Amino acid sequence: MITHTDLKDVLERYNITEHTKNKILSSKRIYKRKDIEDVENVLNVLRQHQLLFLLDQCSSILALGKSKEIKAIIEILSRYSILPILDQCPSILA
Repeated sequence: MITHTDLKDVLERYNITEHTKNKILSSKRIYKRKDIEDVENVLNVLRQHQLLFLLDQCSSILALGKSKEIKAIIEILSRYSILPILDQCPSILA
């Protein structure tokens, strides 16, 4: 299980804004993830595609999303030039 301290440290390493960080830290679902590596993998995928800002709108991406699935969704949306749909509906990644 993920601890509050581990999660806070990871979010700070990724320069997540204070508002978003507080929102994520207060989410009970995220602490049910198996380990902090799951969260870091999702953050890495979002950072690679410059989509970390989506966490402000939908922190459930970290609580529920799996990095391989998120990466596949992003690649499909990019291939069809509809990646901007994530701005309106970031929960697609959760």
